[in-house]
Amino acid sequence: MQDLGNKKILACNLKRLMEENNVSAKQLSKDIEVPYTTILSWLKADNYPRINKIDALAKRFNVLKSELIERKVTP
Repeated sequence: MQDLGNKKILACNLKRLMEENNVSAKQLSKDIEVPYTTILSWLKADNYPRINKIDALAKRFNVLKSELIERKVTP
């Protein structure tokens, strides 16, 4: 079970990737075939995606899974 910290990290990283790629929650839900409300729950850090959806997100944004699930450290 993921703790709230991990949910918040994923939410922050997902928001950043969506903004950088100009992708809406509605578009992302279509792209990775999950309900729109599921995307919203990830963005609000209410829920954490299963590994297969983390894979789908990483492929959609062409990033490593770590870009989604790890805290981004800035120098």
